[in-house]
Amino acid sequence: MVNGKKVIAVIQCRMESTRLPGKALLQLAGKPMLWHVIERAKAIEGIDEVIVATTTKPSDDDIVDIAKSSNCSIVRGSSEDVLSRFMLVLKHYPQIDYVVRITADNPFTDPYIASSAVKYSTYGKYDFFSFVGIPIGTGVGIVSRRALERTHSETNDWYHREHVTTYIIEHPDKFLIGSKLADLPIHASTIRLTVDTFTDYKQAVEIYKDLYKENEIFSISEVIKWIDKNNREAYTGSNTVQRGIK
Repeated sequence: MVNGKKVIAVIQCRMESTRLPGKALLQLAGKPMLWHVIERAKAIEGIDEVIVATTTKPSDDDIVDIAKSSNCSIVRGSSEDVLSRFMLVLKHYPQIDYVVRITADNPFTDPYIASSAVKYSTYGKYDFFSFVGIPIGTGVGIVSRRALERTHSETNDWYHREHVTTYIIEHPDKFLIGSKLADLPIHASTIRLTVDTFTDYKQAVEIYKDLYKENEIFSISEVIKWIDKNNREAYTGSNTVQRGIK
């Protein structure tokens, strides 16, 4: 609980991906990528529970197995209508006030930045809050229950139901939206750390090989220093990849 509000983290994940199928099971430092995403979510301060929201397809049974082995709760729903999966989560957890939305292809989600985002969001009573000026694939979105429920009731647009927070962001007249610039180097926002392609994955393998230590969470600042030290300009740039369903 943070500022009197109950908060959960929801990791949206599925095996099907047009660019990198089965990426949730790809190994980083000897463990599936999803395992690392879960562990980093657990490290966010004030989180009451971490839930993996996946689909009812048999192909996603392996995701369920990883979640169970990580002592994580599971909700299964539509493969295309991601918003409906979040509504199932809210149905199972009627006491929850805020959701930390995380995607399973982001093994560099920073729990320290996310912890601050939760505090800002709950204190300011925002419907959606996020940090800006951070590497692509390291942030989270803090969404209020009210905003999710209103989005579900007001739109049947497929794009908005695939990309859960887009309707909220596009309607500042209906929702209270907040953001804050992260205390990171100015070039941080140009660094790409999401895992959508095999090239992304190869870089993630190298970073985890150098920075990962069991029972420790390395920060995004450490990753940025690694990027700078290794002169990995080839892996940086604007976010030109169209994000798919998770």
